[in-house]
Amino acid sequence: MLNRFFPNRQHRRQYAEYLKYHHRNFDVKGLTTQGVYTLELAQVFVELALDRQTAEAASADPIRPMGAPLQEGRHAVWSYLNSKQMIGRTLVFLGPPGSGKTTLLKHLAITLAPAKSDLKITQGYNRLPILLFLRNYTDEILKNPRFTIVHALQSVLQKWEIDVPAEWFIDQLRRGQCLIMLDGLDEVADFQSRQLVVTWVERQIAAFAKNQFVVTSRPFGYRSNPLRKTLELEVMPFSINQVENFVNRWYLANEIMAAQRDDPGVQMEARNGAEDLLMRLRRAHVLLDMAVNPLLLTMIATVHRYRSSLPGRRVELYAEICEVFLGKRQQARGMVFDLTPAQKQRVLQPLAYHMMCQQQREILLPEAVKVVQPHLNRVSPQSSGKQFLESVVNSSGLLVERESDLYGFAHLTFQEYLSAMHVQDRRLESALIGRVEDTWWHETIRLYAAQVDATNIVRACLNKRTPSIQALTLAMECLEEAREVHAELRNIFDRLEQSVDHQNPEVRRISAEVTLALRVRRMIRVDEDRHIDHSFVTHAEYQLFLDESRRYNRYFQPDHWPDYTFPAGQGREAVVGVRPADAVAFCEWLSMRDQGEWRYRLPRKNEIESMIAKAKVVESREMPVSFWVTVSGQAFANARFSPTGTVDVETLMGRVQDRFSDDWRMHARLPNLQQASKLIVSRVRRRQFTVGDLDRNLQLSRMEAPDIVRDVNVVRNRGTTSRAQALEARIGYDLLLAQDLDIERARLLSLDEVMRVAGALHDELDHAQHLGNAPDLARSLLRSLERAHAHAQNKQVVFQPELIRALTEARGEASQLVRTLQDAHKQARRRVRTNSILYISDLLQQVESLRDSGPSPDREEALRLLESYIDLYLDFLLLEARMSQQMPSFEGIRVIKERKQPIV
Repeated sequence: MLNRFFPNRQHRRQYAEYLKYHHRNFDVKGLTTQGVYTLELAQVFVELALDRQTAEAASADPIRPMGAPLQEGRHAVWSYLNSKQMIGRTLVFLGPPGSGKTTLLKHLAITLAPAKSDLKITQGYNRLPILLFLRNYTDEILKNPRFTIVHALQSVLQKWEIDVPAEWFIDQLRRGQCLIMLDGLDEVADFQSRQLVVTWVERQIAAFAKNQFVVTSRPFGYRSNPLRKTLELEVMPFSINQVENFVNRWYLANEIMAAQRDDPGVQMEARNGAEDLLMRLRRAHVLLDMAVNPLLLTMIATVHRYRSSLPGRRVELYAEICEVFLGKRQQARGMVFDLTPAQKQRVLQPLAYHMMCQQQREILLPEAVKVVQPHLNRVSPQSSGKQFLESVVNSSGLLVERESDLYGFAHLTFQEYLSAMHVQDRRLESALIGRVEDTWWHETIRLYAAQVDATNIVRACLNKRTPSIQALTLAMECLEEAREVHAELRNIFDRLEQSVDHQNPEVRRISAEVTLALRVRRMIRVDEDRHIDHSFVTHAEYQLFLDESRRYNRYFQPDHWPDYTFPAGQGREAVVGVRPADAVAFCEWLSMRDQGEWRYRLPRKNEIESMIAKAKVVESREMPVSFWVTVSGQAFANARFSPTGTVDVETLMGRVQDRFSDDWRMHARLPNLQQASKLIVSRVRRRQFTVGDLDRNLQLSRMEAPDIVRDVNVVRNRGTTSRAQALEARIGYDLLLAQDLDIERARLLSLDEVMRVAGALHDELDHAQHLGNAPDLARSLLRSLERAHAHAQNKQVVFQPELIRALTEARGEASQLVRTLQDAHKQARRRVRTNSILYISDLLQQVESLRDSGPSPDREEALRLLESYIDLYLDFLLLEARMSQQMPSFEGIRVIKERKQPIV
């Protein structure tokens, strides 16, 4: 019976054959065109992962979580395409050069092409794929405002003589049966043209709204011209397992093609080559860092197969690639050319630079000949520019002919590298200095800096009083990759540290990201499988973890912080006062971000002394006095370092005694003050003023202390107050939108998400006890938001007094709710202290009464409980002193990087 989704099987079959034959080759921007072996995509494709949280890290909206099924971790593309949450939302795949964006779209097109695609692979997803490369239609889009996706399809069908009527596609589009993939939004080099193309894409999304859209772009090219109402996903770098999988598949495919058979001998040869490459990658972390990029990994594998050696630096690798592709590879097959690889490169360099200056990815043959001919005459006067270009296309693959007489470099990376070489040869540094704010030139500038003294480049990046995010990023990258830089600019790292407290949240985030990346790379190796951190984790780095966790309603801020951001001006200082469970969660977060062969954990108590000694870690006296270590899986504060270097111990002790005396005297005629005071002083000295694990099992059931357990649980819960604070901030933002007289901005107001969060907060507080009138405030807040939501539905009237009044009331109620919850926490902390004192007094009397009876189970239990209550009391006394800034915090985070053990 004819499938109701595809009324014409013949048309679907013809179209499927076109997709298969047109996209089946694994070319990675043309690289495979230089060999006699053309690998099929199916032979080497490794499933890429997508992650929303990284691509959306720059978001300032505190309340925008995804649904639970897709909240955490890396996911295959099918997870997003099949999710009900994605209905009506355009997916934007963001990724750096060579991350596999185009290859992923080709994989989708081929997989979905048959009418009966493999549902096990697609997880049930079954739409008609339409893959269009935006660079092929830019001119038509700019010239013809009526140009549509249907017109683009018609041009493809006519070009490849596909006998499928356009009406058939129109019918599929009308019924919403298509997956429309638009590749390379960033490849429209001109800023204004890109804006027009973005507008065109949005018109197509609106015109064919029933269909699913996917758009790809580099991050920077997209950020300046983002699409509206999209879900941004980052194409994640390869994990170590994906690198190994790709290398093994790539070598096997090549050896099979070379031998024209698949037998144990061929498999052994492929295995030997793959293992040698993987060994080199494991030994050189720079190469392994590069190998997470699919394009670079392919280039590394190609160089390795034909040279059996690998350079270490990225720019050197590109030099090797050019040498191999422009001659070495052909020489290995016994082919002889008139020009050497170096001569060919000298002719291609000005062509690459010309295209960069024109901000173009492709060039017509007559223009290209005009550019290269004078330079070709210098190395081979008798040669024709046209013949030279055709020879490079046919023999190297660095240059490809995309259409008849339309040429382009196989990947923008080659164009950027050759342009950088031209700048170096012709001493055109001043031209690059004037372009440090232009992201189109950033890769070229980085590659140039890697070969020269980059002092002038770095200085130009920092020339402004407040460097832009792009310029700061470029400066840091150039500083790390430069062959040399004047010593005066090496203090860029100091500027970087200062930027973690910058007013611009994007600068703060990037600065923190760079700081964290440097931390991970600079860990000190102590043996084959372990590295130790050289310093404690800072506030700014920990804030990255907090911000990402908060999107999933997980809160790990230190208990003495007033909200979920670190105190102003303390970004470079070590984060302290962290619960041990939070420190463990931070390490797990680091491990998740790494996704490679390393994992991150807290130090173990039985290894830390020897590791610090072996790594020769020098402790600063300004660092925290303790950090969390584990013993048999339990975390304890390591008080190895005395606080005497940074604080006056006796002053701290006096504050503890004063607070304890005040708490004790709140109970009239309570005995045992002196005895209890001695125990408190002794215990706090032994603990070095550290707060214990507030998440620990209190084990107080023998004393039946539900009042204390209840209040401790109130304090443990940091999420409710934090969610209320975030809700307050979002309502304030929506109120500003409602008050905006700009029609387009005001229409951006949508209270659906605020209503969802407020409803969840109301449900959470509805039956809460000992939180004052927080439940009543939550109900009142929800009612105010419901009124505002009703007014907001009226899109005809932009400035609505009723809407503004309702949002103003909601903001006031949210502020009051925050204050109420904070006060409830404060009262809970006070009750824990006062009730603990009562139990301490009773237990002291009980222990005293059992003294004459000698050792007994009852006395041992009383002593155990007495110690537990003293620890609990001290935890809350120290916490309260920290919150009033009368006591410093000491519990920091030190990280161990450890090689993952293979699963047996």
